[in-house]
Amino acid sequence: MSDNLSVVIKEVHPILVAFEKGKGLSNFDKIESKLKEKILSERIPIAGPTIGLFYNDPAEVGPESVEFEVCIPVARKGTAFETKKLTLGKVAYKIHVGDVSTIDQTITELISSLKQDNIKFDFPLFERYIDDEHTEVGFSIY
Repeated sequence: MSDNLSVVIKEVHPILVAFEKGKGLSNFDKIESKLKEKILSERIPIAGPTIGLFYNDPAEVGPESVEFEVCIPVARKGTAFETKKLTLGKVAYKIHVGDVSTIDQTITELISSLKQDNIKFDFPLFERYIDDEHTEVGFSIY
């Protein structure tokens, strides 16, 4: 279910993330688990919640054709996984409250609000998984 909070705009500072690319929404959790195993096998602290970057709209390409990156903030680089500085810059987001399986309504509301306010945005969509019931959903804006 979506909450009634308005769209929030903020600047996101670059963060070091371990990342792995994937395709097909049903593969996201599996790739996330394997990436976490690689990070923890090197005793590298995880420095924040997982961030998903989604490069296309499942309504347009189908859920199993969605290209994504699993990004996990880390304290330092490792050897068993790739890292990069994730730079989202200025973002607009909403907080989704509820299971991620119902996140589409929040995304639709966010896109509608951005269009209504003439705020330009582009993919990738990001989802930052705060806890089991709260997810930041947003886009970089310009």
